[in-house]
Amino acid sequence: MNLVDMAVRREVLRLHAVTTSHRIVEIGAGSGTLAREILDRNADCRYLATDLSGRLLRLAATKIAPHHERTLLVRVDPEPRQPLASGIADLLISLYVVDMLEPSGIRALFDEAYRILPPSGTLCLVGMHPGQRPTWAERLWLWLYRIDPGWVGGSRPVQIEPYIDPERWENVRIRTVECWGLTSGIVTATRRR
Repeated sequence: MNLVDMAVRREVLRLHAVTTSHRIVEIGAGSGTLAREILDRNADCRYLATDLSGRLLRLAATKIAPHHERTLLVRVDPEPRQPLASGIADLLISLYVVDMLEPSGIRALFDEAYRILPPSGTLCLVGMHPGQRPTWAERLWLWLYRIDPGWVGGSRPVQIEPYIDPERWENVRIRTVECWGLTSGIVTATRRR
């Protein structure tokens, strides 16, 4: 998904909150590519990145080494609740985590985002998203997912919109990016007061 990742990262990096937030949390930091790009653009932020994989966090540590004094990498268990204080982040980002979760996990992720962000904090979730019309690539992806989710990294297109509670979130914006017949949804929202 490297070409898809590049197109999505470009969209995420265009967010105003990326350059203005002082406390950023990334859930599912992976290899640290996005973290490095954000840290390069925002010299005033502190960055906390979590992931399930110790191997990926070691890769992330290498990528963000020039910014090590402003970052903290935390290995977490696969529990919905993150080991973070309430209201700790101005911006919470999560790329390609929501599309690996069951519906209860997606609801828990939104609950955690609401807890971690203060009022007016920004949420940015990215995941595989159903295209307007299923492409051959999306149909093939779903077919492989039904046979063995591990073949496609456990990800599948997820309609995120039904999980957004309008009593908790405002200024909701959903953009899609299509690359090689696969669609990613970029959801941004502001936590209500």
